Amino acid sequence: MKKIAIAAIASGALALGGCSATKVSTNSMPLTSPLQTNVEADVEVGGKISGEATFSRFLVFPIGADDSTLAEGVSYGGGVTSGYGYFGQEVQKAKAAAAYEAVESSGADIIVAPKYEIDRSNYLIFSTTQVKVSGYKGTINSIE
Repeated sequence: MKKIAIAAIASGALALGGCSATKVSTNSMPLTSPLQTNVEADVEVGGKISGEATFSRFLVFPIGADDSTLAEGVSYGGGVTSGYGYFGQEVQKAKAAAAYEAVESSGADIIVAPKYEIDRSNYLIFSTTQVKVSGYKGTINSIE
């Protein structure tokens, strides 16, 4: 009887316990990068902007996620996805949703010097990924 009680307590602790990870990313390339092109863009840099998005998953099924408002064609810097394997797609979608919210709510064309903060909590059968992006409002005046 005592072994059954210990096994039940251990199973309960595993089900309720979990792990959490936070990752903050910034671009590793300096703003004075040696990129050469014949295209010139006039970008007006404004004040701080931010956005956030949360994606949750029960087992392998996404719940409460809105995939209809994602920013396409956004470079997140570094060329590395998220480091979360299969669930890295969830992190990328959360980044895209946070970028979309930041751009749409501020009326910006681009996010200048974006910084992403990723908070991932995993509770065995349930996980949550929250991404916050902050940067500066960029308005493109002309491209020649």
